[in-house]
Parts: sequence; structure tokens; C-alpha cells
Amino acid sequence: MLDEKIKTQDLLNGLKHHKNVLSMLLNQGKEYNSFLSDILGSDALLDTYRRVYVSEIAEKFNLTTTKIRKYLEQIYDDINEYLSQEDKLPIKPGNPKCIISLKDRWGKYFFISGIQLDIIPREGEAIEISFLFPIFRHSYFEVYKVSHTIDYDMHEIHLELRPKLNRFARFQDDEDDYKKNMDYYDDEMNIYRQKTYYTFKKGEWKES
Repeated sequence: MLDEKIKTQDLLNGLKHHKNVLSMLLNQGKEYNSFLSDILGSDALLDTYRRVYVSEIAEKFNLTTTKIRKYLEQIYDDINEYLSQEDKLPIKPGNPKCIISLKDRWGKYFFISGIQLDIIPREGEAIEISFLFPIFRHSYFEVYKVSHTIDYDMHEIHLELRPKLNRFARFQDDEDDYKKNMDYYDDEMNIYRQKTYYTFKKGEWKES
């Protein structure tokens, strides 16, 4: 039995996500069989881009909203029972398609879709995408987050990338900063120092 807090409206429009299963529930001697047959014959209800309202279905099929709620709960109970069967046909969404998102130099997201990968990268791994060099001025990226969307006939992978940190270049910057301000750093490490410094910006120091 479904949670009573779930709106009938959401249950009704949620049927469009189970089109592959609904046809298997037809003609099984269920109380909702006539209702389900009418639903499957209604292109408007199963249209992904259109929201259909309970009142519209009640008027079209001459049913009360209470009866519609009852049928929907029975249908979802049978959907859940079907999905939990070990001997059911396996769900095979096909070859996964990948979408990559990363930020450009101005903080806007850049998307690449329709990529097919033989191996799914893991978080923390580095990826080189050479054709992005003219846009980002670098071609190495780090996999920041991996997420999956799975449907009956679709498996979509979303890779969120961020620029790969050049650790050697960062080390070189730190080393150059130390050489330019060696007196300050050496004095900071001296526990007997008598001078006190205030830091304004990197490489800009003031004695007190």
C-alpha cells in the first residue's frame, strides 16, 4: 500500500515512467483492467511533456476521483511486485550514454552530451579532453562527481569535471614566493624572533 501523503496527481502522471510494465499488467483479471486499458490508449496521458490532471481523467472516463485513487494504488502495488520478482526479465537499458559538465573560465557550465564510454571513470581520476584546449586553455580535468540515471530503457552517466590541479606548477609558485621573501619565512620559523609582521597580500610584507 502506498503512503497516503503521495498525491493522486503525482501517481497519475508517474505512470508515464512505467509504460514498459503497464502493458504486462493488462488482461490479468484485475479490477483496474478497464481503467488501465483506457490509460494506455490515451496518448495525452503518456506524453512525457504534458501534465494531465485527475479531474480531466475523471471526466473523460466517467470515474470518481476516489475510484481513480483506488485503481492507481492497485496498479502501483502490482508494478512494485513485478520489479521485485527475481525471475522477471532483466532490465537492460542498453549502452550507457555519458554527459560531461564542467565550468569555463567565467564560472558558466559547459555540457557535452551523447558520449559513449567503455569504462566509467571514478571520482578523483584524471581525464584528458584534447579538443577542449582552445576553450579552457588546458585539457586535463579531474572527475569531481559521478552520478547515474537509470530508466527501463536508458542508462545515463553524468560526469562533473573540474580543472586538474598542476601540482608541480603550484610547487614552483610556492618555491618562488619563498625565495623572494626568504627573510620573512625564516623569521617566522624562528621561535625567538623579535619582529612581528603583518601580511597584507602574498609577497607584500610590513614590519612593526
